[in-house]
Formats: sequence, C-alpha cells, structure tokens
Amino acid sequence: MAWERSEDTSLNCSTCRAVLVQLEGCSHPVVMKGLCAECGQDLTQLQSKNGRPQVPLSTATVSMVHSVPELMVSSEQAEQLGREDQQRLHRNRKLVLMVDLDQTLIHTTEQLCQQMSNKVVKLHRKASVS
Repeated sequence: MAWERSEDTSLNCSTCRAVLVQLEGCSHPVVMKGLCAECGQDLTQLQSKNGRPQVPLSTATVSMVHSVPELMVSSEQAEQLGREDQQRLHRNRKLVLMVDLDQTLIHTTEQLCQQMSNKVVKLHRKASVS
C-alpha cells in the first residue's frame, strides 16, 4: 500500500481502495414524544406520506419510565442502562426491592442469603385502622 500526498492536501492510494467514512442513517435509538433524541427528526411527520402510512425505522421499542410512556429506547440501550445501573448499585452497596401493587416482593439483588444473614432487617406493617 503506497500512500502519497498530493498538492491539495488529500491522500491518494496507488495500490488500494479503502473506505474512509461510511455514512449511515440514524436508527432513532432514543425517542421522546415522537422526536429522535439523536438526530432530532420528527418521526410523527413520517406517519403518512401520499396517503399511505409510512412507519419510520426506529429501534426504540422499550418504554423506560412508567410515568413517561413517551420515552422509548432501543433494547440495546435499555440493556446497557440496566447493566450500568446494576454496576452502580453493587459499587455503592445498595439493595433494590421491587414490590408489586399489593406489596408482594417480586425481586431483590443477586447476593446470596448466607452472605447477608447477619444483616437481615425485618419490616412489619401496622394494620390500618378504619
């Protein structure tokens, strides 16, 4: 491969053809209220073109926040955020409890019970008085 510099400060390769830059369209991995957070494209405007519905190619299919259903991210982005959150919780030695609406415990951390047996905390709810 012989690279030589021409007068216009560009590089020329005399023995090969190399791709220096490949442009790709935005996959819209994060969408908030119909707007792509990466490129800013209004995805709601693409819904109808020439009377036919045109669905934009967006990888954002996972709703991240229950109270904000308009915020959607791609499954890859959701997995990455989940891993980062899990690493942060382990690093800060925090315990997350996921509780159902009727206060049923659904999930806790991955730590073994034997390791935490001396740190068990019991919580008793007082019965509500009507």
